[in-house]
Amino acid sequence: MSGAGAHGEAAGAAPCPAPRCRGPAGGRGARPGPGGAARVTEAACCRGEGARALSLRGVQALLKNIHCLRVCFFVLFQLDFKRVFLIIFRLEIRGFLFRYSPDKGPFCPAQPHRTALYEDPPAACWPIVYSPDYNITFVGLEKLHPFDAGKWGKVINFLKEEKLIADDLIVQAREATDEDLLVVHTRRYLNKLKWSFVVATITEIPPVAFLPNFVVQRKVLRPLRTQTGGTIMAGKLAVDRGWAINVGGGFHHCSSDKGGGFCAYADITLAIKFLFERVQGVSKATIIDLDAHQGNGHERDFMDDHRVYIMDVYNRYIYPGDGFAKRAIKRKVELEWGTEDTEYLQKVHTHVEGALNELKPDIIVYNAGTDILDGDPLGGLAVSPQGIVKRDEVVFKAARRRRIPILMVTSGGYQKRTARIIADSILNLHSLGLIDKELAASGAGNPKVEQMIRDSAQDFSNLSLQ
Repeated sequence: MSGAGAHGEAAGAAPCPAPRCRGPAGGRGARPGPGGAARVTEAACCRGEGARALSLRGVQALLKNIHCLRVCFFVLFQLDFKRVFLIIFRLEIRGFLFRYSPDKGPFCPAQPHRTALYEDPPAACWPIVYSPDYNITFVGLEKLHPFDAGKWGKVINFLKEEKLIADDLIVQAREATDEDLLVVHTRRYLNKLKWSFVVATITEIPPVAFLPNFVVQRKVLRPLRTQTGGTIMAGKLAVDRGWAINVGGGFHHCSSDKGGGFCAYADITLAIKFLFERVQGVSKATIIDLDAHQGNGHERDFMDDHRVYIMDVYNRYIYPGDGFAKRAIKRKVELEWGTEDTEYLQKVHTHVEGALNELKPDIIVYNAGTDILDGDPLGGLAVSPQGIVKRDEVVFKAARRRRIPILMVTSGGYQKRTARIIADSILNLHSLGLIDKELAASGAGNPKVEQMIRDSAQDFSNLSLQ
């Protein structure tokens, strides 16, 4: 070609000798040859053309991306955002169902995971749940908190001394696994517990923050996970046998995503949700929380769940003072400093009866904290040991009279003598026929219970201690 041809060669310039390069000779990379004629090396010409091709492709890609962005913005501004969010919501629901029931198809309800906590114990066992792993002991750190971190083992030892139970008659608690805990807890919360300073804040033992987390997991959190597993196990036992007692548990300050007040796992919420998911016929629950502190953990968890009725009796002036959680309480009884036996027992009796008359549940979860004891450094009330024994009797009688299964957990109590009081209360319930093996096997039709029901009206008319 000559002149300004189709390939853009300059007039008088020789074409490039390279077969795939059509750039003009004398351009970048050209060298003068003999007689003044320009000679272009193939490599130099191809490098120049390659640079121009890359630049052109870059500009084309940029224009294409700009065009895509213009289209996206146009679509977003033209669409109805309500419809977009509805589509996203439906896709999320489908993804949730796929994720939790992959074998059943996208629109099948998620199935509960497999758990060892609902395996049936030997029929000869009492529905009393305990494990030596409940007790927290590690180089004396447990003594830095007012809570008696070994009280659960002391309770069992007192019951053994009274010949009520033996090791082979106790249901051995199992540790709750991560999969068990995720029925209620968020993965984010469980991951937080892998930081020792978080556990130190929850347990209120500052030196725990300086321990390696594997030590914290083994010596602090594992006992609490085992007690949590015990509460879940006791929930099923209560439904199966009419009553059950977890000698530990009652971590009522812990919710699905936050712990506190020595409560790292939400065992009460877990026990109830396990029952709702797995036990046919259990669709309503009542929590009777008689610990001296407000049970803000389970209250937050069941804030908008109308299947759960919460009665809470607590000292109005002490921790946690959670105003938001109080909105979940159906029957709230706030006590003054130094409340004593007569006033306390009257209020408990009146409101337990009122709560169970208002709604008859399929299960009662009774949080039987002993920090109401006179002299307790954190409870601020003044109930005697005999008053605590009588309180537990009032609750169990109300449950047995209505033939409602009852699960008891021991919760707070910050004096060394609380272990003896808990044991005395269990012995008293047994002596009255409110708990025993026969009752566990045959339910509320036990003759002792029938006699108790006939005598209960007269008994309740006189709540003064004898």
